[in-house]
Amino acid sequence: MNRILKDSEYLLDMDENDNGDIAEEMEYIQTLSTIKIQSPRLESAARNPRAKEYFSQPPNSLEGFDRTWVSAIEEPCLNNLHGAFRNYGVQFLENFGDFIDMVEDDKKRSIEDIASFKARKVFEITGLPCIASRTSFEIEPVSSNGSNGSNGDDFDRGMIASKLGRGNQRIMSGYRFNDVGDHIDYLVSFLYMKPLHPLNFAF
Repeated sequence: MNRILKDSEYLLDMDENDNGDIAEEMEYIQTLSTIKIQSPRLESAARNPRAKEYFSQPPNSLEGFDRTWVSAIEEPCLNNLHGAFRNYGVQFLENFGDFIDMVEDDKKRSIEDIASFKARKVFEITGLPCIASRTSFEIEPVSSNGSNGSNGDDFDRGMIASKLGRGNQRIMSGYRFNDVGDHIDYLVSFLYMKPLHPLNFAF
């Protein structure tokens, strides 16, 4: 049966003189505490009296697994994750891919902050190592003069897109998503209904 590890066992070994690093880590944890994103699946697991038993189950050795982890990534990326880590004997018991932004400020947080928050929150409930992600997809807006607000090559890309799609309000608008799914394909297909240079997409 898997042993539930303490938080400290996942941290790098620190010397006695590393108080500065510890203080920096504590300060970072404090900044993460302002994030309000929530996962209904994770909240359900936290309330389930059988969750501890479930997350303590041994890996399926018959399938070649020797450890159990969990994840908090978008569902479209799940198969790739499982396939990549299967070679290392990792069995993923559960994926908490339903985190949603509860306040507007969450959408402005960095990818790193959100992923770190998700991983820590899932570990807190499950006691298992967690791989978490925050995927961002962005199409830069193009202004009426052809500029997308950047310099250099970005400006040239903006000029190309503006010339190809002058007068198309859809091209003049910017789009940003903090998760991936079918809506991304729909949006790209919608924009390509009229000429749009592919270099104007920023990932």
